Amino acid sequence: MDKKDVLDFLNLKVFEPAIKYSKENNLPEIAKGVRFTRMRMEQLPDARAVVQYFWSAVIGTDKSIKFSDMMKEHNIVRFEDVLEEFREKFKDI
Repeated sequence: MDKKDVLDFLNLKVFEPAIKYSKENNLPEIAKGVRFTRMRMEQLPDARAVVQYFWSAVIGTDKSIKFSDMMKEHNIVRFEDVLEEFREKFKDI
């Protein structure tokens, strides 16, 4: 597994569905936040760094917890919702 595999998974499961939903439901702040998170992850050097970023995001900061709550309020898939699948798929990174 490499960085592309991790990002492809997150694009399929989280980023693209969230952006699509946000556009369809006029939620530009969510689309902007999701795009920003994806951009930050794309800038990381390797798969290990992307996986670490994912886990840090799940643990959260005050800002990221509020953002996650906003996504949950709109039934948008979040990192927390793909946690088990992510852990299994990328356990060796």
